[in-house]
Amino acid sequence: MSKDERKEEDEEAAAAIKSSGVKAMRDATKRMLISKTAAILTIHLKRFGRGTRGRLSKLKGHVVFKEFIDLRPYLDNRSTVRDECIYRLVGVVEHSGSMTGGHYVAYVRGGGSSNVRSEDNHRPRQNVWYHASDAYVREVTLDEVLQSEAYILFYEKVQL
Repeated sequence: MSKDERKEEDEEAAAAIKSSGVKAMRDATKRMLISKTAAILTIHLKRFGRGTRGRLSKLKGHVVFKEFIDLRPYLDNRSTVRDECIYRLVGVVEHSGSMTGGHYVAYVRGGGSSNVRSEDNHRPRQNVWYHASDAYVREVTLDEVLQSEAYILFYEKVQL
């Protein structure tokens, strides 16, 4: 939608409000709440914007995200899933390059079924992370994952 189209739409909306008998205009906020939680939470981060000449450009830079997300502040008060809204990061997709070309890589958390053992060699390591590209897979730290320029985040619901 062009700037002129947006302006015309805004003017039409303002005229409709005035004609409906509204006496005062006020700033408003729209809020959406969650009533039910899913097993997997996928967050797609907007990584593009319009430049000064209207061209699409990639938005670079780190967006802070955490290993755990608690959705309780975003739940509808009538929701019955209050104890089922903690999520743990299980994957991250990162894009390097520009809007016209580039490369995707993934960071993936290994599960408890991994053959990689902890230092005491008895328990499977629960927090092993891998960086997967076209030609290789290597083990990385959680800190490296959290510093990536995330494009898509994947969270899994934690069973309490």
